[in-house]
Formats: sequence, C-alpha cells, structure tokens
Amino acid sequence: MFTQNLFTVGQFARLHHINKRTLHYYDQIGLFSPAYKGDNHYRYYTYHQSPELEMILTFRDLGMSIEEILRYRSQSSPELLDHILSTKITDIDDTIRKLQEIRNLLTQRKDQLAYCRDCDLEAITIVDCPEELLLIDPCIPGESETLTMMEQVKELPGRIFGNGCGTMLSVRKILAHEFETDDYFFVRLPGSSPKVDCHRKPAGKYLRAFCIGEWDRIPDTYIRMEQYSLREGIQLKGYSYEEGMNEMVLRDMGEYITQISILCG
Repeated sequence: MFTQNLFTVGQFARLHHINKRTLHYYDQIGLFSPAYKGDNHYRYYTYHQSPELEMILTFRDLGMSIEEILRYRSQSSPELLDHILSTKITDIDDTIRKLQEIRNLLTQRKDQLAYCRDCDLEAITIVDCPEELLLIDPCIPGESETLTMMEQVKELPGRIFGNGCGTMLSVRKILAHEFETDDYFFVRLPGSSPKVDCHRKPAGKYLRAFCIGEWDRIPDTYIRMEQYSLREGIQLKGYSYEEGMNEMVLRDMGEYITQISILCG
C-alpha cells in the first residue's frame, strides 16, 4: 500500500512551495516527520500528510513560533484548535480593517493631490459636500490648540489625524472681519457612530475658495468670498472650515494651499 502516492522530500517540498531544508528541520525537531521509511532508507511523505503540513505552514504565516506550534501539537484537541483559529481570525479581521483604513487614507491623499493639480485655485465655486463628523476643541489664545483634543483622539482607534484636520471660524466673525482667532480646531472622524461627542458638519452646498501662501493671506480670501456672496445673493451660514491641502509635498510656505468651505443658502 506504500507503493502509490509517496513523495520524496524534494517532491513534497515542491508540492507545498517550501525548501526541502524546512522539511528536514521539521523532522529533526519532531514537528513533522515522513510517514514511511523505505527499504532503501529513503523517507517518504504521503498525500494524506498534506493538510497537516499546510496547517503548520499556516500557523507560521500567522506568526506562531515553532515553540508554540510544538506545544499545540503535544496537547492538540478540537477545543484548543478552535480557540487558536478563532483568535487568529480576529487578528486577521483587525489587520484587514487597519489596512483598509490605510488604503482609504492613501486614496484620499491621492485624490486630494489630483484635485489641487487640476482645479482652478483662483476660482470661487459652490460645491456639494456630504455630512462629516468632526472632533472639535475651542481655540484659546496662548494655549495649545491640540492638547485637549489629543487626549480624546488617543482613545479612538486608527490614525485619526490622518483623516484631516483644520480650523473653524464663525460666519459672524467673518462678516465682522474678526480673523485674529479661530473658534475651533477640528479633526475629521471616520465612520458614522463615534464613541465621543462630535460636531456634525452639515451636508449641503458650500462656498469654496483657496488661499495660496502664508496664513496671513487667509483674511483676503475671506473678503473675496464675502464679496462673491454679496454679488450672487448667497447667504453664508454657521462656520467656515479651513484645511491644508498639500502638506505632504510642501517645499515652501509660499506654496501652501488652504481650502476654505462655508455653508451657504
């Protein structure tokens, strides 16, 4: 019965896309050994051993050490295997979630760069924006804008600051030309049900403009937006939302792009 479906070390290694030295090592430490020793003293594996080896290789892919796998093999049971598999499935789900968050962030940054490259940065436009959830913190002169915010952010999962941050200024201050101090610092939150109190940036039409250069040029942009709204009969509401667009490729502050959006009606 041993004359069929037998594999040499080299054949079995190639079948499972591993080096035959790995099989020699597993045999040496008693982790996984050939099923049959022939009259020629050659050692052979059978195809029935393939699922067993694949499970060992999967454990290794999942980061389990040789010692952990040996320990499992010495006291294996359906219950222990179920526990290991459940734990690893949870770990994989967490990894997939984190990678998806990173992919979303990279996609956002790629789209943002393309937008800065292709749009007319001198134009004032009206755009449709979805609702967004923002974690906000009052801007207090002489104090760190982010200190309190960072205490809240560190309790949240993922790279929250990677989703975008900026400042908010009330329309009341804009129309009064009070540009010295912003009202809030914000961080955009992912998802729809955060575990913290948040500000909901309303969905709707926004007046959008860009400021190119140092931050001291931002008041001029607000005045241009105000003049545009008066000419077009547009009412500005709530807050403006200022956000840097090109920090990752910035070489000089003279090239800095600030996007400003104000809810309008």
